[in-house]
Amino acid sequence: MLHTDDFTDTGWATVRVADDRELVVSFDAAPATATAHGGPSPQTLAALLPRVRDLLADFGNIGRTAVDHLWQWGADPSDTDEDRAEFTATMHPSDLVVRTDGGFALHYQDTGGRMPDGYWPAVHFTADRTPDRVTVEC
Repeated sequence: MLHTDDFTDTGWATVRVADDRELVVSFDAAPATATAHGGPSPQTLAALLPRVRDLLADFGNIGRTAVDHLWQWGADPSDTDEDRAEFTATMHPSDLVVRTDGGFALHYQDTGGRMPDGYWPAVHFTADRTPDRVTVEC
């Protein structure tokens, strides 16, 4: 279970999720609530940790929703069921970024070569866990 001390020095922590994969958990803190390392203040962190624990407890569902949304966002009409299966197998969640408004983003590592080198997709969710948008980051 995550505690505030896990984030004190860096503002992020690494946890294990489905298939024993590592996932970096961090926060998108507003400047007024951020510490010198960019993480949230102890008060903000204490308020956000229950949300993080809840998201991690339901990570399997969140991950499936995110990769489905990502597929729908970027799929070509000529893509086949085999293409979708390969896509799903090669998109691995790498980072969970939790916002102070309750929303969050799930960043993916692409091991299948669909994204240009140095770029990765992120699926952004609203506080009610609805996929809101996709960004491609570098």
